[in-house]
Amino acid sequence: MVNMFKVAKDVVGMEKQAAIDIISSTDGTYRIVKEDGKERVVTDDLRDDRVSMEIENGIVTKAYIF
Repeated sequence: MVNMFKVAKDVVGMEKQAAIDIISSTDGTYRIVKEDGKERVVTDDLRDDRVSMEIENGIVTKAYIF
């Protein structure tokens, strides 16, 4: 089983598509909660197989499990 907390840490600083590709390769899921200052509506459920990302100018600035 892949440690998604490590994956979340590893994708910070990557380009958006590269991060998506890495997360997808682990059979995990992702969501973008904020992009270029715009927050998106997201559910409040906790999933340990999903990386939530914040993107600024095409780069992942934050990634976490939530």
